[in-house]
Amino acid sequence: LLKKWLRLCEDWHGDVCEQDGVSGQNLPTKLRLIDVEERTIVKALTARVQYLTLSYVWGEDDMLRETGMTPVVTNRADIRFSPTGEELTALPDHLPQTIEDAISLTLTLGFRYLWVDALCIIQDDPTETKNLHLERMDAIYNCSTLTIAAASGLHADSGIPGISVPRKHSPRPEIIQGMHLAAMSPSFTELENSQSLIWNTRGWTFQEKILAKRILLFTDYQVYYRCSESVWTEEIVNETKRLSRSIESRPGKYRWAADRPRHNVSGKLLLLKMIVPQLHVDDQWNYLGRFPDYAAAIREYTQRTLTNPNDILIAISDVLKTLKPDTGQFIYGLPKAYFAQSLLWYSEPGKRHIRSDPNLPSWTWAAW
Repeated sequence: LLKKWLRLCEDWHGDVCEQDGVSGQNLPTKLRLIDVEERTIVKALTARVQYLTLSYVWGEDDMLRETGMTPVVTNRADIRFSPTGEELTALPDHLPQTIEDAISLTLTLGFRYLWVDALCIIQDDPTETKNLHLERMDAIYNCSTLTIAAASGLHADSGIPGISVPRKHSPRPEIIQGMHLAAMSPSFTELENSQSLIWNTRGWTFQEKILAKRILLFTDYQVYYRCSESVWTEEIVNETKRLSRSIESRPGKYRWAADRPRHNVSGKLLLLKMIVPQLHVDDQWNYLGRFPDYAAAIREYTQRTLTNPNDILIAISDVLKTLKPDTGQFIYGLPKAYFAQSLLWYSEPGKRHIRSDPNLPSWTWAAW
């Protein structure tokens, strides 16, 4: 089924789902990737090699407490070279189960390369060198063919539901008056921002979700597939064979706003709008630019937690970068072009906020 989804998306959606977004131009050259066939870490020979990415929760403390295991990472001392001088580092014999499942899934889907942050970024590199990779994670996720999201795992050794571990929730069909009935699982819309998914509670996974072109979302209910044009689930057969031709449709409707094609309204459509005002052929909030998208992103992001509170601006910087053509530079997380409007932020009613970083100005949401 997962292979079918990918094939249908490639065949029916074409460039809409395949095209890289704003971040794509920053993809690092010679990107380190896991060769899942050879179980080695190599450097990509070309900039346009097809690869998948894994988005998951590290959960170091939880993993240590539950399993006694510490994160498996790549350090400088681990790097090895082939006789011809190319990097060729063997994977550790024992990997956290979520990473092992992602490797297995990559093979099953017919791909050779997978990017995992713990193994493809040298963790003990000097800070400046490591930051260069962190600053380009937007491009890494944006340019990958597909992102595997392990949404239910508490830590890296939790495994991916439906692959190595059973799902906690499974439909229980009943036969009532000759009809086969089953309770529906939560919809993608219900789960996309729900904090019932551990993955949705972590700060660093926010940009991974936002910037990915395609996502396979593995949950304890079922697998969800989201691309730029469609959302498909295991329990419902709804894979339509063409894109909507409605004059009200928008290209790339499920894609991050900065990567979505601009909806240009022609003279004929404007005339039609005057005749039939009920038609939604134009975007009535266009005059606000990207400010609504910025506000929505900050609202979701600030509901998440970070192991290191000092990462508050770093962990969303790649998302904010994509908005710069419209918003200009960001001043402590507030867009210069909409600075006055951004100062009107407020905390969720009923929640008590304590200033978390005294080094940041009190007027930015990032300080609380």
